[in-house]
Amino acid sequence: SSELSLVHGAAFETPCGVSRGPVEDEGSHPALRAARILLGRGGRGHAELARSVPPLPPYRAPAPPPAPSRVVPVVADFAKQYGIPTFEETKGAIDGALGVDEDSILPANVHDCRKALLKMRTFLDVFGPAYSPVKDDMYGQFRYIVDKGYETVGNFQDLDHMGEKYSFKEMRRLRKGVVEWYAEYLPMEQQFRALLQHPSSQMHAHKHASRFFWGHEGAEGPSEHLNGMQNMHRLMRTQLAYAHELCNNSLHLPEIFSEAAHERMHDFRKSLRALMHLHTMFNQSPWQDEQPAVAMAFAHFEKMYDGYGDANDLRNGYLHAIEDGDYGEASRTARELEEAWLMLKTMQIDLEILKDIHELREHMSPNCTYP
Repeated sequence: SSELSLVHGAAFETPCGVSRGPVEDEGSHPALRAARILLGRGGRGHAELARSVPPLPPYRAPAPPPAPSRVVPVVADFAKQYGIPTFEETKGAIDGALGVDEDSILPANVHDCRKALLKMRTFLDVFGPAYSPVKDDMYGQFRYIVDKGYETVGNFQDLDHMGEKYSFKEMRRLRKGVVEWYAEYLPMEQQFRALLQHPSSQMHAHKHASRFFWGHEGAEGPSEHLNGMQNMHRLMRTQLAYAHELCNNSLHLPEIFSEAAHERMHDFRKSLRALMHLHTMFNQSPWQDEQPAVAMAFAHFEKMYDGYGDANDLRNGYLHAIEDGDYGEASRTARELEEAWLMLKTMQIDLEILKDIHELREHMSPNCTYP
């Protein structure tokens, strides 16, 4: 047998060969002295040494670290995710356009402000159920003042679509309304920010909820038993049903000069806008295997939305010409509007908008889950 040395610094036998390394001096370690005595007894000593060494416990691989628990977002989580960034974007656009000298506030300079107010209003319409209407109803106040701002700034910015046709007197009148709205909004700004920081997981109904979102008559409201994405898909099903109804109505309008006809046309346009906003807000689509068809349908919606917007601008120009007594301009614009409306209805039929809306709703996954 190989000679085993326990002397400090000497070579010693290992199962894999000879190794060198510092070994405790036998006089300094009781276990080494006992082993030397046993080994000195020959075979019987080796056996006793083997019996004296406790067996190694069986090898057990360390347990893997626990997987992080998957928290499925609810409506309140989405509200936290989108609320403050949307608020800051809106605040920046408002201050940039209106926080300047009054003479610098012009119709051509408030476009981004108008878009930001629309985005903020859409957020409040989508996530309104996560904010309580009780006590001072800060949500209701915020929704009201944002809606008022969108309308006030929008009327002012619409002058830009008329080119040089609007009067300075009219511009100053509308600008005065914008400045007054800004003065009303500013003192409430920090309270509105605080509201957005604390959405509730409990769902709330709001009596003034937009009919283009949760407020449509007969619509299913959000449920605390569904996760956030499922609730968003529920909302989209409601939007599609309402858009189908409005689309069918608009096809039967012979003209859009009258206020009632224009309102029906404009409602359909707003329903398309609400659909497109919700679709682009989230990455998870409720249409799992229909992506090319879905992309085509929403491209059709955007085309119709833009066309209806052009028709709306023509109608505004017609009304302004009537107010100014420019009947030649009114007659010319009226002819353009008639032609535009006929083309829009033809395009609506050619693009099969009704079919797009119907099929999107039919092909939605009935029980969409957050992936």
